[in-house]
Amino acid sequence: DTDGDLKNKDDDNSNLRDDGVPDEIWEELEESKGREREEADRLSLIQDELEEIVRQEHARNEEIKRLKEEMKRQMEELARLAAEEENTKKREEEARRILEEIKRKEELARLKAEAEERKRREAEARRIALELKRKEEFERKQKEEDEMRRCLLEEEENAIRKREEIKRRLRRISPC
Repeated sequence: DTDGDLKNKDDDNSNLRDDGVPDEIWEELEESKGREREEADRLSLIQDELEEIVRQEHARNEEIKRLKEEMKRQMEELARLAAEEENTKKREEEARRILEEIKRKEELARLKAEAEERKRREAEARRIALELKRKEEFERKQKEEDEMRRCLLEEEENAIRKREEIKRRLRRISPC
């Protein structure tokens, strides 16, 4: 029997169906089919809800995966930045060390230049002192020579006077 046959027979005999089943039973059967349809609709809705939950869960899993990848990328970026900062600190420390070395060398050069200048001044002072000593020695000798000449001149003058005095005395004693 087909549904088309059932409808035809339904029109002929309103209380009985083609197989002689009473309307009550048929109605119960229809109600049962309706309940089955409602249950099927309810199950379909549940299935739709489950599919939506699965879709949302899949989307959430994809978002979690994306966030994990983003977090991994950010951690790598942080590690790169930390390494870069460490390198920067090392370069800054090296630059500070080099500047300290330059300052130390400049200080040494300044001290060396001061020492050389002091040595030059001391040598100049020794040269001047030696020159003054020579000059003083020369002047002292000059004075001694002058004094000696004066003494010699005085002695010579005295000798001349004494001779003249002796000559005068001799002339007095002997008029010839």
